[in-house]
Amino acid sequence: MAPTKQLVLEAIKAVDSGRIASKFNAISRIGSTESGLNRLAYSESNKEALDLVTSWMREADLEVGIDPICNVFGTTRGAGKGKSVLTGSHIDSVIDGGRFDGTIGVVAGLECMRVISELGLRTKSQIELVVFAGEESSRFAFGTIGSKAIVGDLRIEQLYRLKDHDGLVLADVVRRFGGDPDRIADCRRKASEIGSMIELHIEQGPVLERIGKSIGVVNDIVSIDRLVLKIQGETIHSGGGLASMRRDALAGAAEVVLFVERMNKRYPNIRATAGNIQASPGTLNAVPGSATVGLDLRVLGDRRKYLAFLRLGVRRICQKRKLTFEFANVFHQDAQRMSRRIIGVISKIAREMKLDPYRISSFGGHDSLVIAKVAPVGMIFVPSIRGISHNWNESTDMKHVRLGTQLLLASLLDLAGLS
Repeated sequence: MAPTKQLVLEAIKAVDSGRIASKFNAISRIGSTESGLNRLAYSESNKEALDLVTSWMREADLEVGIDPICNVFGTTRGAGKGKSVLTGSHIDSVIDGGRFDGTIGVVAGLECMRVISELGLRTKSQIELVVFAGEESSRFAFGTIGSKAIVGDLRIEQLYRLKDHDGLVLADVVRRFGGDPDRIADCRRKASEIGSMIELHIEQGPVLERIGKSIGVVNDIVSIDRLVLKIQGETIHSGGGLASMRRDALAGAAEVVLFVERMNKRYPNIRATAGNIQASPGTLNAVPGSATVGLDLRVLGDRRKYLAFLRLGVRRICQKRKLTFEFANVFHQDAQRMSRRIIGVISKIAREMKLDPYRISSFGGHDSLVIAKVAPVGMIFVPSIRGISHNWNESTDMKHVRLGTQLLLASLLDLAGLS
């Protein structure tokens, strides 16, 4: 057997599921509440968890760095100075979220780095474990903050404009967290600095579990559009006016929600969600004269077709009810194909490990999607039990996490090259 292949096999065997579980359980306690994990971006619990991960990086003999937006990097020592190979994910959560989303990718990446350090492996390119800042959009209605800064897609004026539900400005929050929002230009990494990236993540869907696969290799990440629909009717006394006279904006919004549900059933290549709804004046003695619906549309394919279908459905509902409406597209992210080369590397190694990988599309947004703008990127999925995510019941079997970590490690060593 070739020496390089033997070293990789030794590294794979050295992956310790007990160590992975121990670290996962330790970090999962931070931000845990009765309703779920509440470790929002740039919160105190996020800082506590980040400090813990940073201490683990140092224990693994990694060179630790933090950029102005508070991305944390742990880099292997003694490696060559070629383009870096990145891995990692995020540890911030949605409101009342689950423990596995993002965190598994960080803990798995840390285990890979620890094995590399313990075995004294040297690579031609350095490997960096990245804990991306602010991946989730729950706090500031704006996500993948850290990865956007890395690729140069984050502007200073955005940091001073975005606010959370308490009115706190993102720039001020970053500064209190230990960052420097006025230096975000220093976060940008040149394409010449990043050779590739692989992110390990839970699927956040039911496909792998249903077909009995342990590993998914991501083909692409779908487009994402977030829209605010404002419906205008007329406010009148709840005791006055016949049903035929009412221009009830909330009733129209409710019909839109059901239309969105029907879209999901009709088109398997989309995920359409009405995530929130508000009515005004919001009292029991008045027919709502206005209503606002927050919509999320994720499309595998031509997004314009389904946006047009959604708008047509809303128009028909509002015309029937004598309501007016307006749409605002508050967020858009293009679909992104993963690198064929990285897919090939991961798939080949998975087959050598007898894992029978399944090619899959991701309906979740990830930092990998952003990094793909400057470097070849791949993703490894492990199954989500019952497909549940963004929920305290989110879970993944640790045997699948170990397999995913072993595949991640072997793939990183292949890309970085053993010296």
